[in-house]
Amino acid sequence: MESIRNGKDENLFGNSYGCKRLEVLLAGFAQGLSSLSAISDRLDNLSDSAAAATYNVTLEPLDKKVSKYIGGNPIRVDGKPRASGVMDTVRHFLVSYTLTILTINV
Repeated sequence: MESIRNGKDENLFGNSYGCKRLEVLLAGFAQGLSSLSAISDRLDNLSDSAAAATYNVTLEPLDKKVSKYIGGNPIRVDGKPRASGVMDTVRHFLVSYTLTILTINV
């Protein structure tokens, strides 16, 4: 037997039972938008620190080769510049360089 939800019970929010982050954000939303921002920042910091603990060690071998190009700073997930920003810059260069070469050879 199928059940149909009451239209009064419907909302535009996703299922928070399957996503702990969404559950926390919805609880913050119920408390007010200012606390929602603080809760979101706290969750982002937790996920950043977990990623940093996992991946910063694997980025250490790049320090000698790359840090001289980014002001002597090491590439880290939670550093400045962030590893994702460095990768975005490298990808942008590769695409621009490839397009330039293709344009010249046409």
